[in-house]
Amino acid sequence: MSINKLKTGTTMCGSIRILDKAFRRADTRKWYQCSRFAVTRMTITLAILSLLLSACGYSALGQAAEFCSLAVRVLSWDLRHPGYVPVSVREKSGRVIQKFTTGQNENLLFCDLGITPVTVTVGTDCNQTIVKDVPLNWTWGYQYLLTVTYDSETCYPGPLLHTPLCYELFRVADTAGNWIENASIQFQGDQFKAMSTDNAGRALLTSGVGKSVEGTISANGYQSKQFSISCPKLEGYHDQLFKLEKSSGQ
Repeated sequence: MSINKLKTGTTMCGSIRILDKAFRRADTRKWYQCSRFAVTRMTITLAILSLLLSACGYSALGQAAEFCSLAVRVLSWDLRHPGYVPVSVREKSGRVIQKFTTGQNENLLFCDLGITPVTVTVGTDCNQTIVKDVPLNWTWGYQYLLTVTYDSETCYPGPLLHTPLCYELFRVADTAGNWIENASIQFQGDQFKAMSTDNAGRALLTSGVGKSVEGTISANGYQSKQFSISCPKLEGYHDQLFKLEKSSGQ
């Protein structure tokens, strides 16, 4: 039986089973020819595979500089995309890369980082979010997505927009540090109305930056205390703690 009668499919030498029959039945010359063809075909296949792997390796190295190992997505509390929010990435070496959100549905990409974890800071000093030890993986095709919820809208009103307003929070307590409720705050002149503290001893006054405010704080069972405060131009918010001494006989 000849080799030609035994071949099947697209392979000249057929399957292993047919090759086995060929070995047993065909003459030595034809079996040698078949073996040479199989070896040649395997050599060509390995050569093609080697070229493909080399091409893939070259492509990966050529695109390595464009690989972005970190993506940062900034969302507001209602899942919108706030604009012009600063996002900075600090590497272990101290190198800092900063970008700003655009307000569009897109991530900020950081493409020239190393392999060690980084620190990501989102936002300004107001409501700032800091995420430490953000992992990076330099495995080709793996990108770490960091999603941060940042409430930037609450940072816009008031002194942060350089408005000429100053917020003075009165905090009234006794000498032991206990808050005094319903303490009365009276102001000199008629510019401000009298106020009373809440159950945490607080009362908020809105005044002008750089202006002085004077008055008296009093409460049942405590000695009255005069005050004079002012709000510096560079500070829009102030906590003012006042401690009242108990009246004699209390």
